[in-house]
Amino acid sequence: MGFDLVGFAAPVQIYPQFSVPVFRAGDGDGFYSQRIGSDGLVDGFLPIPYEEAEHLALTNGAGYEETLEVGSLGRYAFFLSPSEGVFGERPSVEDFIYCNMNVIAISAVASLQALRFIGCSRSREIEAIDRLSKVFENDDVRERFVAVERAMIQVSEYEEEIDVLIDRLSTSPDFATTHGVISEFQKLRSEFQTRHFKMAMRACLSNNQVYWISGDQDVREFITFLIEEGDLALTDDAKSKLEG
Repeated sequence: MGFDLVGFAAPVQIYPQFSVPVFRAGDGDGFYSQRIGSDGLVDGFLPIPYEEAEHLALTNGAGYEETLEVGSLGRYAFFLSPSEGVFGERPSVEDFIYCNMNVIAISAVASLQALRFIGCSRSREIEAIDRLSKVFENDDVRERFVAVERAMIQVSEYEEEIDVLIDRLSTSPDFATTHGVISEFQKLRSEFQTRHFKMAMRACLSNNQVYWISGDQDVREFITFLIEEGDLALTDDAKSKLEG
């Protein structure tokens, strides 16, 4: 059975960034949200309780249309405004966020949401948490917010080393440096977290000193590792850039 997109519901209307796609089951009554599994596929549609549906403020200013069913690739939505945003598979949404981070960063709430969605270093996440905490005027509330958020961030020595290497890869000025950094990753591959695969791939795609030599055996093997072990799905533009 197909579920038709009818609009998007933002948890907080003044911050429409991460909006939940809302569906109807054909001509049936009631609203549904998608449940996306770890493989990125829709594994079910969940009915939205009537009490919540009553308060939904649905918007679809950009006029997106979509019909999904169980087994389809899950869809995500991120909007800079009701009429400017993206709705699609995770890679396209992550790419949109990355390209618009300067605008998104204006909002402390949106910035933290976006960074967590696309994956970032723990130091950058902590900076975003501290920045967001400043919206709380009450000192006790602010301190509790920071304490809870920081307690959720567990970083090992290996993870910090990977973060540093990814930064070096993104700014690598030449072929030799790129090779040296990729060689250092070798001993840390078993320590990669989900965010590291995304961050390292963005480094490869943003630095021409990496993707210009993507045909090199060591670089190609590293990129293959990121895609296969990180279960990354790339946009067509990303594939084209890596293929030279």
